[in-house]
Amino acid sequence: MALTFSYGDYTFEPKPLFNINKEYIKTPSNTGLGTRYNITLEGDLLPYRADGYDVGITGVFSGIQSLRDAFDTDYKPFFLGCFGSPPIVSGHPKITAFDVSFEGDNYVQRASYTIGLNLPTLIGSGFESVGPETDSLHSHGIINYTDDFSLEFTDERAGGQIVLTEGNTIDFPSVYTVSHNVSAQGEPLSGFSPAQLAQYFVASRLGWNNIMSGVSGIINASGIVCNNFRTVNVNQTEGTCNATETFVINPSGRYKEDFELSANTSLEEPFTSIDINGTIQGYATLVYPDATGRITDVGSSPPVTGDYNFELQNSLTGTIPKFQNAISAWSGTVDTDGTTPLKVGISGLLYSRANSFYRFQPPHPAFTGAHFVSDPSRRPVNTLNPTTLSTAVGYNITEGVITYAYSYNDRPMNVVPNAIVETINITENEPEDIFASLQVLGRASGPLLQGMGTKGPRTREVSIDAFLPIGTGTNFTQKVDGETQYTQLNNPSFLIAPTGYDDLVSGYEYNLTQTYASVYINSQNKTWQPKLGRFTFQKSWTVGDC
Repeated sequence: MALTFSYGDYTFEPKPLFNINKEYIKTPSNTGLGTRYNITLEGDLLPYRADGYDVGITGVFSGIQSLRDAFDTDYKPFFLGCFGSPPIVSGHPKITAFDVSFEGDNYVQRASYTIGLNLPTLIGSGFESVGPETDSLHSHGIINYTDDFSLEFTDERAGGQIVLTEGNTIDFPSVYTVSHNVSAQGEPLSGFSPAQLAQYFVASRLGWNNIMSGVSGIINASGIVCNNFRTVNVNQTEGTCNATETFVINPSGRYKEDFELSANTSLEEPFTSIDINGTIQGYATLVYPDATGRITDVGSSPPVTGDYNFELQNSLTGTIPKFQNAISAWSGTVDTDGTTPLKVGISGLLYSRANSFYRFQPPHPAFTGAHFVSDPSRRPVNTLNPTTLSTAVGYNITEGVITYAYSYNDRPMNVVPNAIVETINITENEPEDIFASLQVLGRASGPLLQGMGTKGPRTREVSIDAFLPIGTGTNFTQKVDGETQYTQLNNPSFLIAPTGYDDLVSGYEYNLTQTYASVYINSQNKTWQPKLGRFTFQKSWTVGDC
């Protein structure tokens, strides 16, 4: 049977000798990437007039030019085999060498040539398997591949529990940063550019996997994976693609919080104040399409430990920005019913943090006795007032940052529980002497004073100044900027002064009646500003014995 030897439209006559060498492409860790067949053709050009060539040097150079024209382009169809039988070698090779030399007769009768070709397989277009199938990446058309990751504590943020006093602790999570680098170089194959093959392969290797959560015996991380940003570089000339992706692992959630506390006392005031200031940095959860166009959530929320499939199909709708995760961390999350809390937000933890820190502080001199359970005459032991003195919250939507500043102190609880601020003053006026002052003409030492043998009245006064919540109701509605606002200004009961302090004042008056034989009311008045929540209550008595 006749042997056919051709490249594109060019047929070799006479047939050259050929040598085939097989090369295995592997990574340093012995993962198989593919195969490469290096084919060397060695032959002679012998022009014959019957083949349309001139005899002599003209014919030799014409043959050389025809050979050069045939091998001017890579990836033309290459065929070696017998007509009517399966090919010995076929494919679309890459040209690696082309050399023509004379055989001592100065191209008068013949010229020899050496041609180098490269094929991924002897028959077909893809690489052949290298090693065990589960450890071979031959189907991707990659000739070079690296995949590495690094895991470290974020800002040396090693978590744990801080014990302030017995039973009072503050928990801190360990936060980790992971950097994942993938690079690949594609092999030129018919129909695909090396850079395109490299991009497809790198895309298939990106995304979180449990291997990156740590190295046993060295460092291990667990928590929620988020803030998955990528940087991709493609070199069309070298046929390479390099991608770097970073992750943050935080057991607390898709955010990082930094806060500080400070305790402040002054001899001019009897209270200890605790200030807590913090910053919440939200972390984004990005959704990327993989090489097949499917959506992959590489920043999903289940724990890193254990097996988990991070591929979410096209049901995913998009990325969660930093600020959304920051506001969720601040406010907490609720169930689908909109009311049942699933997780307490940071805003709901500030009082407990401040109170734990407060109990760690030495007592204010004004309340030394209040730090001992055996002293029932003082206020509750070691407790901050849960109502803040001041609050400030800032939102940076672009950067996904929330800042907060809260201040508490250990002032006693208000008499009226829902009072925002209240001031209670007790004034006790004791009887003064009653005497006559007589002006005497010419008396240089001043007026003549003469006692009357009696005294003035003894008075007691209670003065209360309070800031109460502004009432709301449904008796009257109006539209303001498209929103329904409620007020009770036309509700008579809304205009009646509050009675929350009546029992306190009545109790004080009762104590006066138990102390003095005669108790008479001098004045009693209330002022109430329902639109501002301002309330005052004054009542005074004249007291004495019969």
